[in-house]
Amino acid sequence: MQLVTDNSPAEMQQELEKGHLAAIIRITSRSGGLIPDDAVEVKTSSAAAQDNAVFQSVLSETIAHLNDRFYQRPGTVATVTSEVVPGRQYKTIDFILPGQLGFALLSAAVFGTAFLFFSLRQTLVLKRFFATPVHRGYIIVGEGLSRMIFQLFGSVVIIGIGYFAFGFTLINGFATFLEMLLVCAFGLIVFMGFGFVVSGIAKTESTIPFLANIVTLPQFLLAGTFSLSMRSLYGYSQFAASCR
Repeated sequence: MQLVTDNSPAEMQQELEKGHLAAIIRITSRSGGLIPDDAVEVKTSSAAAQDNAVFQSVLSETIAHLNDRFYQRPGTVATVTSEVVPGRQYKTIDFILPGQLGFALLSAAVFGTAFLFFSLRQTLVLKRFFATPVHRGYIIVGEGLSRMIFQLFGSVVIIGIGYFAFGFTLINGFATFLEMLLVCAFGLIVFMGFGFVVSGIAKTESTIPFLANIVTLPQFLLAGTFSLSMRSLYGYSQFAASCR
């Protein structure tokens, strides 16, 4: 654990509600002698339940160690007062939408780029492009930029539907929306690189789906895209069954 002391009370309260801090601790000394007698006020959040358990364990062990040093039981060097503040509430869509957004971007970038450049190569259009005075890098960047802009419009639609129709949580409003688009743009650049590799390796058009799935399927499984959706659906079905 790391001790943070340079933030303002308002900043620490905000970080606590987000689950970025395990607890806010305030120690007030009430002793006038050599033996310590402190009042410890602890404020935790339901947004970081696992970190709360670790913090409470560390705090209890520290106080017990000091008690053994300064007091004979049942005396104590500190009295702990705990308060739990409600953390930010997340909806099911907050977990489903990012996974589905990544799924859409990865599939479109890899498959779309692979089929596009393979078609340009097979029809000799790419060869004609390379015969022009235009630098090859500009051709690749132009094609990639056009597809990235198109896919970013799709990302805007997905996020917009999630926000307005299903109540997707944009933590910092429009700033979070811009951050998501920036991450989507970076992801598209990486994913299109996979598409370029697949289009270069594929010998026939029928081998593109096989090669693209070798690239995309492990990423879907390792990222937990489908497991989050299945858990959410399972939780909803359990809730619906309990309401009958």
